[in-house]
Amino acid sequence: MSIKLDEKGLNRALGDFSLATGININFMDANSDFRTYNSTHSCYCRAIQSSHEGNARCACSDESLFLKCKASRMPEMHICHAGLVDLAVPILYNEQLLGYIIFGQMRTDIDTEKIKERIKDLPTDTDELIAKLESLPICREEKIQAITNVAVMLTKYVLLENVLKPDYDENVSKVIDFIDKSYSNRLTILQLSRKIGISKTALYKLFRQHFSCTVNDYVNSVRIEKSLKLLENRALSIEEISRLAGFSSSAYYSKLFKAKKGISPIKYRCSIE
Repeated sequence: MSIKLDEKGLNRALGDFSLATGININFMDANSDFRTYNSTHSCYCRAIQSSHEGNARCACSDESLFLKCKASRMPEMHICHAGLVDLAVPILYNEQLLGYIIFGQMRTDIDTEKIKERIKDLPTDTDELIAKLESLPICREEKIQAITNVAVMLTKYVLLENVLKPDYDENVSKVIDFIDKSYSNRLTILQLSRKIGISKTALYKLFRQHFSCTVNDYVNSVRIEKSLKLLENRALSIEEISRLAGFSSSAYYSKLFKAKKGISPIKYRCSIE
């Protein structure tokens, strides 16, 4: 999928985060292309990547993290081959994956002897590498969790400010804008096709081409995403939320929510307390 990217806006957002946290941060689009970046690699990572073997291992480690994140569509973290924590947060626009924001090179209190075993066969001097590793500040578990929480908010900001969005053709843009504004109402294929002046067949084809789903699937996905904000309001019942999100019944809403999110709306609400 092609995307529209406000590179200055993205660099500003990522740069502010990096400056505030001291954490290395990058953006990668869904095609695994580093489009922009902020911060610099740590002295330890630069030393690791100074050899062909070390650079190749870093690339392989990154790819495994992105594949994991792409499959779950949730923030994912792992300890890389060189013993540092990396975090990838997906940027999703109506369930379409636009890319990832990657936070990395965070040192934990993992035993350096274990890391030494991992890197001892690299051509760079092992003691020199360990010295560079130990010069990095340690990120405790609570700090990594806080960074994860802020990272998720950052991805929402990127979408809210239109820093990053899909580059759809005119007809697709018209219909998704209409759905975004009218999701709480009853929407039919005929109504949507008439709204943008194309046939129902053409509309079906557009959604298959751009979203790999039916029009109804897309509408329901939008409604589920809109309901997440409603679930934060404890005064609203699940019945009220399902109606405000445009669903015909709370039972259908709950069934679809669990299918897409893996938990029920009630459990989701409890998880954000």
